[in-house]
Amino acid sequence: MSALKKLTALIICIAMLCICLVSCDEILGNNQGNNQNGDVELQSDNYVASIRIKYATNDDKMKAAIDAMGTPDTTLTVMGDELKLESGATINSISVDNEYVYIGGVLYHTNTVTVADKGITSLKKAEMDEAKVDSLISKAGAGATIDLGDFITHEMTTSGDVTTFTCTEMDEESKASLTEIFASKFNGLGAIVRLESVSYILDVKNDRNQSSTLSCDFVIDLDGETYELTMHLYCDYNYDAEVSITAPDNADAYTDATVDEILG
Repeated sequence: MSALKKLTALIICIAMLCICLVSCDEILGNNQGNNQNGDVELQSDNYVASIRIKYATNDDKMKAAIDAMGTPDTTLTVMGDELKLESGATINSISVDNEYVYIGGVLYHTNTVTVADKGITSLKKAEMDEAKVDSLISKAGAGATIDLGDFITHEMTTSGDVTTFTCTEMDEESKASLTEIFASKFNGLGAIVRLESVSYILDVKNDRNQSSTLSCDFVIDLDGETYELTMHLYCDYNYDAEVSITAPDNADAYTDATVDEILG
């Protein structure tokens, strides 16, 4: 595998892993409350979260890898206890798309790999209880979901009806857990990925999350070279979107599997 392809594959791994570390407390709508007048309870268990990623680096090789990959994107649709997670990424002429649908206690996973104009699709399903939903969001995330409680330093500012929380200096336990998760995913590429720093900004309006920005600074050792990369993960919440989650029409075509096999 060429150095460029290795770097691109590495960034895709980082992108997909970071997407899955968006706080489950936010994603699953554990932030319901009243409006500022205190007389109407806001509906917040049906919404769409759009997640996008941007990178910053001063290294030309890393820039080329980012350009080769394009912009990974993820959409999470939540309807009460049911959810759909769609993500996609591209490396050169190869695209990888994943769709997870959790409905009626069953998790359906559709994985499609497309090379040029040829595609291969894998269909798997497994029974899953609600206790595993966090793992769906964090994709085998052994304990690290990011929220305000993971940071030592918090600053709160208010502008109109929007409150902004700015968090820096992640606590040692959370950082160690997050670093361990990152490091364990890149052995196959022969890379060592170090998470140097993390910051987090959250905008809240009427007790509902409106948007967040997670910024991670990485140092990557690969093939005797050291690269620095900053990733910004943006998440926007839409509570007015019309949401609909249904089981796949071809549900019978899905092969039985375990939750661990699907989530990795």
